[in-house]
Amino acid sequence: MTTTTPSIRMPGTLDDISAEWLTSALRTTDTIQADSHVSKMSWELLGEGQGFLGDLARISLEYEGTPGPKTAVLKIPTTKPENRGLGVMFSAYENEVRFYNELAQHTKIRMPQCYFADLEDEPASAAIAARVLGALPEQVTLWLLDRLATAAGKTDRRYIVLMEDLGETRIGDQVAGATVEEAGNALEVLAEFHATYWNNPVLNRKWIVRQDDTPLVVHGLYERAFPVFDERFRSQIDAPTRAVIDWVTANGPELLRRIGGGTQTLVHGDYRMDNLTFYDGEETPVGMIDFQGVSSGHPLTDVAYFLRPNLDPDVADAAEDDLLHRYHAALVGHGVTDYSWEQLQREYELAQLWVLHRGVILIGSLDMSHERGVQIVERAIERALRVASRIDTSKALA
Repeated sequence: MTTTTPSIRMPGTLDDISAEWLTSALRTTDTIQADSHVSKMSWELLGEGQGFLGDLARISLEYEGTPGPKTAVLKIPTTKPENRGLGVMFSAYENEVRFYNELAQHTKIRMPQCYFADLEDEPASAAIAARVLGALPEQVTLWLLDRLATAAGKTDRRYIVLMEDLGETRIGDQVAGATVEEAGNALEVLAEFHATYWNNPVLNRKWIVRQDDTPLVVHGLYERAFPVFDERFRSQIDAPTRAVIDWVTANGPELLRRIGGGTQTLVHGDYRMDNLTFYDGEETPVGMIDFQGVSSGHPLTDVAYFLRPNLDPDVADAAEDDLLHRYHAALVGHGVTDYSWEQLQREYELAQLWVLHRGVILIGSLDMSHERGVQIVERAIERALRVASRIDTSKALA
């Protein structure tokens, strides 16, 4: 999808949404015709406590002239400084805009139709600062991390995605967890998504970050977040699990290099039940939403991020091997011939360690002021910790 920036500045908060801006945005993508304009609009907040990095609203629209969509969903960066800072540092807002504009057309995966997606030009001062930081050794950037996170949380650069309202489509519930059949369908759809971008030249686009970029900086976020994680989950961590976590703490940078430097595809980055749509009784029963976390990286990070954190531990114990086979068979079915079942088995545990590393960053870095958000992250980490002690770290980096 190609967009032309509307003449009216895009909203910076949900309160900034106007009929005039909506008209301009919808016209630029030919979602509505030139003789049509939005005559009346209203919005309601969606997904409170679920959108850690963004604010979501359902927009109700009325028109004069040829009608357009009656409702749409609008997504903008969160106003919470801690979460916004993390989103800016991980390029989450830019990722989603560019995914819809440049990459979405390459896959047949079900996702919301994008009516408009855009981002403001980066301020010249920020661009210069980014070039300077990019030239600094990682250790120096690490030393500046707190200041960078604070500054990123204060940026007023605007990003926006206006997309199809999926209406009554059933959204998954990560707290409740997936059934085995839901999980199997979700992993098959994920395999099709991964196969589409498997070693694809589109991964070389400048804005697509690799998972193994700046491992010292990412591990610095882990170390900064670890005390919060440790205080919250200490009572659930037995000695064998503590040994695995200690290994992640000691080997984090090399873990990130190893997992990010392996097989490459476009990873979703936040593949979980709350970002999946379910179409019961249909041939393609699962769709995906929220592409803020896309990057070039190892496919099994998506698989491990989904499988254990989204299933009841007892269910996962019984079904894990079969679910991994379904994912691998789907990869092969969509044309991936250079990734064996044996390689998947070897690398799955490495991906589980990566999930523990990422979980510490999330629990210790995000503003968890809403009960639902706390439940999502805590339940995911509790499920992942349940099996952490089974991972053989002595072979992880062999």
